[in-house]
Amino acid sequence: MPALTRVAVVTTAACLVVIAGLHLAWAFGFPWPAGDSTALARAVLGATDGGGLPPAPLTAAVAVALTGAALLLLARIDALGGSVRTLLTKDVPRRLVTLGCALLCAGLFLRGLGGFAKHALGALDDRAHEYVVLDLRVYSPLCVLLALGALLALRNQPTRAT
Repeated sequence: MPALTRVAVVTTAACLVVIAGLHLAWAFGFPWPAGDSTALARAVLGATDGGGLPPAPLTAAVAVALTGAALLLLARIDALGGSVRTLLTKDVPRRLVTLGCALLCAGLFLRGLGGFAKHALGALDDRAHEYVVLDLRVYSPLCVLLALGALLALRNQPTRAT
């Protein structure tokens, strides 16, 4: 696997872990980077009229799923190496790892392109201006970039067979 591809996939996995960390912080009540939970709900969900954040267990579940997705990417390219890789993926068939990466890639592409499409179709509430700006400038492009990183993991064979 080319070194640049490996760096791109590892970077994608690292971004997923950082995003998981944000979700975990939110689940525990830390509204960073917003000042409070209402502002956070406006910024990340487009909540208007007092709409709040999802329940903490659901937000924590998203953090766990994102961490799992990062591990799948690393397992797909055998980036974990040695005993750590064996411990995490010894009972996971290679096909299942590949399927997980494919679903991650598809989900991220759909979220990213869907974000752009809903703006182009005018499907968003004008009162959620802060969210619209963040979605167009950060969330949707980031999802597309992360999907490309997942696609790189899918397109390249791991360095070792399992």
